[in-house]
Amino acid sequence: MNWKLSKMVRNNTYMVDGVNLFDLEWKKEGQVELKDVAHAMRRMFDVCTVEINGKEFKFAVCEIAQNVFSFYVAA
Repeated sequence: MNWKLSKMVRNNTYMVDGVNLFDLEWKKEGQVELKDVAHAMRRMFDVCTVEINGKEFKFAVCEIAQNVFSFYVAA
């Protein structure tokens, strides 16, 4: 699967269809190695899914610094 950077989050707020991802329970499905663009290095990202308004939303996430998260979505 190809991934693209979606957002870097510093305030625990990432809205998708009017719902904050940080208010949901993430179901971890595995891991993928991706480039951390903030630090120009490769890291392991958790691949997770959540249900938002009856639809599955899949993303890869890594806490790249304290309370700083990098999110990728399928390209």
